[in-house]
Amino acid sequence: MKWYKIIYFSGLFLIFYPSAFAQSNDTVCLEITGIVEHEGMLIDGVKIKLYKENEEMEMTEITSTPYHDHTFKFKLLKNAYYAIEVSKEGYIARMISISTQLPANVNVKPIFKYEFHLEMFKNKDGLDDYYLDFPVALIDYDANKDLFMSHEKYTRFIKGKINESVKKSSKD
Repeated sequence: MKWYKIIYFSGLFLIFYPSAFAQSNDTVCLEITGIVEHEGMLIDGVKIKLYKENEEMEMTEITSTPYHDHTFKFKLLKNAYYAIEVSKEGYIARMISISTQLPANVNVKPIFKYEFHLEMFKNKDGLDDYYLDFPVALIDYDANKDLFMSHEKYTRFIKGKINESVKKSSKD
């Protein structure tokens, strides 16, 4: 619900919009775009949920319509913690963790952009799910490079453990 503050001052009405009083963490700082694949192919029927500090904020579904380009996009507010959950029936749900914590001196105009491709794995009997419960990527702001980045070492480690588990379950 939008609110407006009206002040009567010497015969003039001054109207203040919410943006005039907005706190710095009400500012969009990051546009995150993703594509979901399985074995290099885009897949349909994927549900993507955006959580802000454990509260579901938005949900979208990738469908097989001719005009759909299979991407999803969210705009994230400054100084918050987010998670993106990607799921599809018959596949293992994936999670991406994002921190939009920024130093006060960082300019967010224009907003930062981050794009990623997420590989989904089919659910199999015997699949060790220990590492599957961890986020597949941790994304946050890197002050040295002045951009949002994934923690490459963490992502390589988790992806490696997931690939080991998938290969092992295929042999069983």
